[in-house]
Amino acid sequence: MRARLGRLVSHPGAIDVTTNKGTVIVSGPIFDAEVGQLLKGVAAVPGVGAIENRLEPHRDADHVSALQGPGPREVARMPASWRRWSPTARLIAGVAGVALLALSSPNRPVRGAVTGIAGVELLERVLLGTRARA
Repeated sequence: MRARLGRLVSHPGAIDVTTNKGTVIVSGPIFDAEVGQLLKGVAAVPGVGAIENRLEPHRDADHVSALQGPGPREVARMPASWRRWSPTARLIAGVAGVALLALSSPNRPVRGAVTGIAGVELLERVLLGTRARA
C-alpha cells in the first residue's frame, strides 16, 4: 500500500494508512487535486473492501509543513494495462512481437508490412513499457 502511495500523491509520507479487516483508513494532509486519484488507487489494491476517508484536503501548502515542496502530481493518463506489465506478460508479448516480425514477408507487401509494423509496435510497448506513439 505504501509503495502505491508514492505513485499517486506528491507527499506520500504525509498520509497515514491503517487497515482493519479489509477496510483501509487513510488520513493526513493532502492536496485537493490528489484526493480522487488517491482514493481510486487505494481502491484498486487487491483485498481492499472499503475505504474510510479521513483526509484533510488543502488547496495549497500554506501553513501545512507536511505538504511543503513540489505541488500536486498528475497520474499518467494511459490505460491501466499499459502502466505496468508483469514479467510474464512482457515475455509473451515480446515473443508475439518477434513472431510477427518473422512473419512479415517482402513477397507479400501488404501483409508483410502490416505484420511487421504490428510486431515493431508490440516490441516497442514491451521494451519501453509505454503506449506506442500514434
